[in-house]
Amino acid sequence: WMIGRLQTEQDKQRLLDGLSSAGGTTNVATFDKLISGLEKRVFLYHSIYNSRPVLFNTRWALNYLAGPMTRDQVPMANALVGAGTAQATKKSTTAASVAPTGEIQEGKIVNSRPAIAGDIPEYFMPNNLGVSQAATTAGLPENTAPAGLVYRAELFLQSEVRYLSRQYGIESNRKVAAFLEDPGTGLIKWEKLASTPVDTARLESQPQPRAQFRTPPAWLGDARKTADIQKDFAEWLYRTASQKIKANTTLKVYSTPEMTEAQFQEQCQAAAKAAIDAEKAKVASSYTTKITAMQRKIEIQQLDVKSAASQATQRSAEQFITGGAAVLGMLTGKK
Repeated sequence: WMIGRLQTEQDKQRLLDGLSSAGGTTNVATFDKLISGLEKRVFLYHSIYNSRPVLFNTRWALNYLAGPMTRDQVPMANALVGAGTAQATKKSTTAASVAPTGEIQEGKIVNSRPAIAGDIPEYFMPNNLGVSQAATTAGLPENTAPAGLVYRAELFLQSEVRYLSRQYGIESNRKVAAFLEDPGTGLIKWEKLASTPVDTARLESQPQPRAQFRTPPAWLGDARKTADIQKDFAEWLYRTASQKIKANTTLKVYSTPEMTEAQFQEQCQAAAKAAIDAEKAKVASSYTTKITAMQRKIEIQQLDVKSAASQATQRSAEQFITGGAAVLGMLTGKK
């Protein structure tokens, strides 16, 4: 089935209610977005043989209420159906061979916001660049006159990588972002697409007024394709998102990813000073212990000397008393 642009919101709601009641695998939210973004003479085509709905526009439109045809319009009408001369037939055949296929061309600038199939959330980058800055970024002359704001659809990927090492005392986070416009056919070189992380809180949910849009590429509506791209981006981060840090294994000082060379040297000097002070305190404590032990030995030896001297004096006094008693016995004749 196919359907074109609806006039009222009630018409669209009745159609969505019918799709919901029909059941099956129909994604009503996807059809809601696609139908809301249809332009004039653009139709939505759904088939059970296609993996996703297709948008197409008419090749030409005939107005049957134009009134009587003038003499100049008759040859033009004959040329459209090939009813003219041989030369006109040749031109008509050539024109038919190069006519578009009927699908909306990718990259075409349109005035209304195009719908993107699938469930990828849509954001709009804030317009925070001046005219000269935007021209420089796009590689245009600085005196380029602005013609308006045109949005271009790209796949925005951003992930937060966490670094954790108990050995080096590191626990930090780093965001990595990338913008993908065309995945191509080969391997995606994410190292060339890496960009400055984006604060998602500053992203806008609605476009600027009177802005124009480039029709999005078809691969953005392929859920399997975008899921594979996200998986490839995560695997690339796992393989390559390493960080180098400064380390002084002797002092056991390790830098963080954000630390500068001057800050690292300052920490090394502080660690060296602390190590020297600790070594001094250790040596001083060791000698203090030795000195205290020597003093105790000296005091013990001094006590031993005093005790020996006291005992010698006592023995001398005892010998003197014994000698005096013997002399007195001799004088008295007592034994």
